[in-house]
Amino acid sequence: MPEGVILSGLPFEMVIFNKYGKTIFSTQNTNNGWSGFDQNIWVKWQTGNYFWLVRLVNENGTYNQYNRSIMLVN
Repeated sequence: MPEGVILSGLPFEMVIFNKYGKTIFSTQNTNNGWSGFDQNIWVKWQTGNYFWLVRLVNENGTYNQYNRSIMLVN
């Protein structure tokens, strides 16, 4: 879970994608960060690069979107 999302306390959506662009995880709950497991069958995803996207609206009503890649290692 990106720390800035936790600290802001603002409503958000976080989505994790695999290398094919398929959504493999999503949450709107800061207590439910991605652990590297498939959230449907609780099998750990393979080592590799994944992409995260966070969408939120700031205090002033401005829509923001942040994204980066993350390396999952087993």
